[in-house]
Amino acid sequence: MITFNDILRIEGFDPRQVRLVRHQDKRLRRARRRDKTVPPSLYEAWIRDRGLLERYQAVQARDVFNVGEILASFVATPRPRRETLFVGLYLVEAVGRASQRARDPITGDDVGGQVQYSIARIDKLSEYVRRLTIDWGEGYLAWHQRASLRDKVVTAIRDDIDPPFPGWDEFAWDLSALDEMPPSWKEQLRHVKGVYLLVDTENGDRYVGSARGADNLWGRFRDYAETGHGGNVELRRRGKRSYRASVLQIGSFDPDIFAHEQAWKQKLMTREFGLNGN
Repeated sequence: MITFNDILRIEGFDPRQVRLVRHQDKRLRRARRRDKTVPPSLYEAWIRDRGLLERYQAVQARDVFNVGEILASFVATPRPRRETLFVGLYLVEAVGRASQRARDPITGDDVGGQVQYSIARIDKLSEYVRRLTIDWGEGYLAWHQRASLRDKVVTAIRDDIDPPFPGWDEFAWDLSALDEMPPSWKEQLRHVKGVYLLVDTENGDRYVGSARGADNLWGRFRDYAETGHGGNVELRRRGKRSYRASVLQIGSFDPDIFAHEQAWKQKLMTREFGLNGN
């Protein structure tokens, strides 16, 4: 059995100078109701932009870090894994106050006047970033702990925290569990336009659509997950249903995608026997 303190000592760090920090914030749910661009978890915020989490970490409601202290930062991964994933080492260089107009970089909440730290990333242990997980224990509310007092067991050192994307031919996902999709898969969907298929998981009814707007396929699937209908009249009439999404064809140009969408409606006869009204 290896512990995180073992790794710290091997790399030349004294655990007495290290504070373990586990980031997980339930406020994101409330923030997402106000702004749909807010990521569903701090893990996904870090995946999207490492700097977002670093700026988030630097502002705290209370003075919890000491100047000169090393922060070993972790994020809680989404379901089904729910692990404590290492995302980097940081040095607390200075402490001050956020400006009165400051906003949380992730939630957008007012953080004016709160404690703001100057924190610098440390390159050591970078080979473990996104690969190493620890057993945080049952005290999840204790989001920061001294390493010397809490020697955490290393539960895994992986080559990749997300399972590999299966490819467009194999991809399928229940929209009711969209937030549980591996973030690297979401990035695949976010950068691709295409024609998709929704299948009602209860009765097999099918709907063909195309994604050409903001965030491409990911944005369209997110709309369906949040509203149940994505603005479509026929789907709205059916009420909230459970759909499985897959991708029929990917493309680059909007006019081509629209033509492909019409072709797939003909092939699958979703106007005659499915949920497409036009």
